[in-house]
Amino acid sequence: MRALKIIGYALGIAITSVHTLVGLIVMVVFYRAHTWRWSEGCIECIGERFERTNEETGKRESFTRIWGRPGAQTWGIAIVYSNKRNRDWKRLRAHERVHVIQSMVLLDVFYLLSYGIHFAILFALLPGTPKTPRWKVAYYRVWAERQARRLSLTA
Repeated sequence: MRALKIIGYALGIAITSVHTLVGLIVMVVFYRAHTWRWSEGCIECIGERFERTNEETGKRESFTRIWGRPGAQTWGIAIVYSNKRNRDWKRLRAHERVHVIQSMVLLDVFYLLSYGIHFAILFALLPGTPKTPRWKVAYYRVWAERQARRLSLTA
């Protein structure tokens, strides 16, 4: 049984290798990632933070370089977290690992296509509200996010 898990994981790494490689490049070049480590079969790092002045309020604000400012993003088996606290948050780590498994099981390309198509359909059909923008409504209803949230609750 252990041999099958090892073989399955090796196949998963091979299946997601291109996505992982692209993610690692994005993490180094755009997110300026640091604090790299190998953990539970995944490559983990933390994206750089920077400060800028909010033009409307004049206050200094801290941002992460990760697009969309999520707690984390998964690229194949590589995960970039917005900060150390998020990296050490057990539930978020479990959530991101669900995305890693989804990517492996759905042969990566089908995972990316199904996620993207589902998001686009939801974005086109669902209205946003003044408090919750349309993209966020769609994001929280995508099948992969719902499954990852549900499975990470048990972590």
